[in-house]
Amino acid sequence: MQKSQTKNQLFDLPDRNKRSDSDIQRLTWLTLSIFYATITLYTVFNHEFGRDETAPWLVVRDTDFFHIFTELRYQQHTCLWYLFITPFAKLGFPCKTIGILNWLLVQGVAYLLIWRSPLPKTTTLLGIFSFYLFWQYAIDARGIYVLGLLVLFFIAYYYPKRFSHPLLFGILLFLLFNSNITMFPPAAALLLLWALQSLVEKKLNTKTLSGMLIAGLGFLIAIWQAGLVLPPADLNLFGRIDGFEFQQEAVLKAFCGAFFAGLNPVSMLAIPAFVIVSMLLYSLATRPYSLLFFCIHIVGNLCVIGLKPMYASERHYGIILMGIIFALWIAHYEEDRDLGYIGQNITTFFSKNFKRAVLALNISFIASMGFGFLMHYYEWNFLFSGCSEMASFIKKNNLENVPIASHRYGHLTPIAAYLPSKKFWYAGIGKDATFVHLDLQHVNEGHVMPYDRALQKIDEHFPPNEEILILLDTKINNAEGSKYHLLKKVDDEIFGSDERCYLYRRTKVLP
Repeated sequence: MQKSQTKNQLFDLPDRNKRSDSDIQRLTWLTLSIFYATITLYTVFNHEFGRDETAPWLVVRDTDFFHIFTELRYQQHTCLWYLFITPFAKLGFPCKTIGILNWLLVQGVAYLLIWRSPLPKTTTLLGIFSFYLFWQYAIDARGIYVLGLLVLFFIAYYYPKRFSHPLLFGILLFLLFNSNITMFPPAAALLLLWALQSLVEKKLNTKTLSGMLIAGLGFLIAIWQAGLVLPPADLNLFGRIDGFEFQQEAVLKAFCGAFFAGLNPVSMLAIPAFVIVSMLLYSLATRPYSLLFFCIHIVGNLCVIGLKPMYASERHYGIILMGIIFALWIAHYEEDRDLGYIGQNITTFFSKNFKRAVLALNISFIASMGFGFLMHYYEWNFLFSGCSEMASFIKKNNLENVPIASHRYGHLTPIAAYLPSKKFWYAGIGKDATFVHLDLQHVNEGHVMPYDRALQKIDEHFPPNEEILILLDTKINNAEGSKYHLLKKVDDEIFGSDERCYLYRRTKVLP
């Protein structure tokens, strides 16, 4: 294929070397950036952690360094976020630290998008105030996703130097593979494109090959960590790919949710989502490497969601949209390719089609913006999880030294994140624990045991004359009311989740 346009002819694309932004424009962007940072930080301090947020913190806090890696296979995660928070957990920082660290990472993402990307400022500012970057990744402190996004967008910024500094590029891909499973498709796509371009443009040399080997090693380590190869014999079925059947409904929900977060019904959003994707595909038609990344990223993540729909939610849908931003970013570093008859009659150069791509992104960002602001309102006025308030009650009333038995192994584990020296005795597994070890015992016993059987096991384990507390996520029925005295309940959280808390004191039986 012949090049039909040189890089210097990218007349109307944002060019940092030629940009003549006024001081007023820069001040406006800086003001909005500060506003974004301030609002999100305020909400971080009003956010109560759920069990998925505190699980990595409890793992690294309560296990030694070696067992962090063995535990990852049960958590279905890779190591980057776990290692990032390990020093803070081991040094005794409060669990609120994960929210601050997550916030700092998302500010790095916002900085790269606003100040270092070639996308228009209007689009990037709409992007950081849309649902995914304004609430989902900024407040819901699952840093495994935010850390992956930070690495991804740093790769976008560094992308033009992948051949001049291949070892560093290989290290970045290594980190991307080890950030989280949803980054496997974009990382694999980048490695494939790097190898393909090296061969086509005859840029393959010893350093480039070494960088690729580093990236490939990162992939092998990542799939081992996540339990995708040689999984442990007692890994629960929900953690195995062969434990699922591919579900098209989950794929459709993710496809629409990526562009229209918080909007329903999904059946009404399929057509506009398809139109947006078509506009984006068309804009990349003359830049095949970026187009190939776009396709592999979307299809790969939709396949992951289709195979594991049980775990899929907005945090996974948003990765699809973030990868699309990445594709448009790196497209600026690629030259248009002559598509022959098709190119002459159907497509135009990327520089002209870019307006369509920006329009598609803006539509998506604006559509989800209201949902993002609504979530902040909820965070300021309602509980996200009842666990933080219950932990405060336990500490305030000096109940940390009283044995606490619990049920539904894992549902109320965030409480342990606020009580560093406390373990609960879980009826479902018959032992003390802080974090959930996602093995077969968790699925077959700890998660599904009936409440009456759990209370029976608690009574059997603790002598009748011993003072104990019982922590549940549901009320004890009236028949047991005389035996258990309710001390505290927290059941007014906004999302109606199973992280509502009921703390009972069991009546002692005198000998």
